Amino acid sequence: MSRGRGGSFYRAQSARREAFSGHRRRVRGDRAFRRLIRKLPEAAREEIYQMFLRGGDRILAAQRAQSPSSRVRAALSRRVSKTSLRLRVGLIGRPINRRLYFARILEKGRRAQIVNVTRRMKAGGRPYQMRVRAMAARPYVYSAQTKAIRDSMGGELGTFWDRTLARAGQGISDG
Repeated sequence: MSRGRGGSFYRAQSARREAFSGHRRRVRGDRAFRRLIRKLPEAAREEIYQMFLRGGDRILAAQRAQSPSSRVRAALSRRVSKTSLRLRVGLIGRPINRRLYFARILEKGRRAQIVNVTRRMKAGGRPYQMRVRAMAARPYVYSAQTKAIRDSMGGELGTFWDRTLARAGQGISDG
């Protein structure tokens, strides 16, 4: 049995990589849903966009209220794409993530480990081992409060789809 690129081993590896890298995962039916979003009338797209703006502001306020420091609070942001109708809230942007790398450690926690330290080698220093203590996660981006807001946004989107499909059904029957 060959282990080509399509094997379950590679799918599991890529799923693990996606889970830890923070990249968006593909969901079954994702392309069809994106196509449906593109075909929506402009009024419906604008309604979803405004709903995402309001929900994004609520999530951002909750994240800022729970954030551990003022620098992290200032780095939190919200982006809504008007074309793809995608909402992103949190530490967005590579330069911010590089400068505030410790914010991710605060969010996710840290396990206990022994680290080999090799700094100051050119100045005559010697490598040594340092014990790093475990640190419990203190979620502020993916907290219970922001999950509740996301769930309420899902309910709002459900009522939006009910209204939109009812209007479409009435338009078809009138024709």
